[in-house]
Amino acid sequence: MANRISKKLVTFAFPFKLAEIDEELPPGGYTIESENQDLDGSTFTAHRLIETVIVLRPPAGSRKPVRFVDIDPNGLAAALALDKSRSEAAAAAPEAETIQLASK
Repeated sequence: MANRISKKLVTFAFPFKLAEIDEELPPGGYTIESENQDLDGSTFTAHRLIETVIVLRPPAGSRKPVRFVDIDPNGLAAALALDKSRSEAAAAAPEAETIQLASK
């Protein structure tokens, strides 16, 4: 069975936490690598998720190594959803102020 690795870039607008990482991570772009295993013997193409990893790169100029941390994809999805809702709330906040000022 062949394994496939896919990579995607996710972007956080706000600091966030994942259960597998002790510290809060800063906003920015993060590479997510997912390894999937092809399942043989089926009449259709199927894959099974083996592992999801977030790549934590140190700040520019730092001598710290790049870290690859195994994470729960559901936890990542929840963190991205929270970040999106926070972004939408922040975008809507100036509109609410404008409406209140206009109604006075």
